[in-house]
Amino acid sequence: MSESSNMSNFGAQTSEFLNDTEEALSAGRASAATTLSNAASAIEERATYLPGGQKVEGMVRGAADKVAATADYVRTHDSKAMMADVEALVKSHPGRSLAVAGVVGFLAGRAFRDR
Repeated sequence: MSESSNMSNFGAQTSEFLNDTEEALSAGRASAATTLSNAASAIEERATYLPGGQKVEGMVRGAADKVAATADYVRTHDSKAMMADVEALVKSHPGRSLAVAGVVGFLAGRAFRDR
């Protein structure tokens, strides 16, 4: 096989891999959106039965609304759009982003260490 044929084959394989990856991410996004939506519904249903009165109920319903909004966001945005949004958020709030990354890293480290 010639070098140009090998490069063409490599390009086709890379393109196929990227397409497969995008399909897998889309399926994962749909699954995550459904899970988030179900969680929002479950939180909403249980809000009335929590102790603490209307103030707690209002806070829980607000959390359920945020989870439902997250489900809608995940459902309607592809991975490229989500990464662009994350980049914009990090650029506009670098200190907070660094703190969040530190906390997430710490929690991940503890989760894997305890196993």
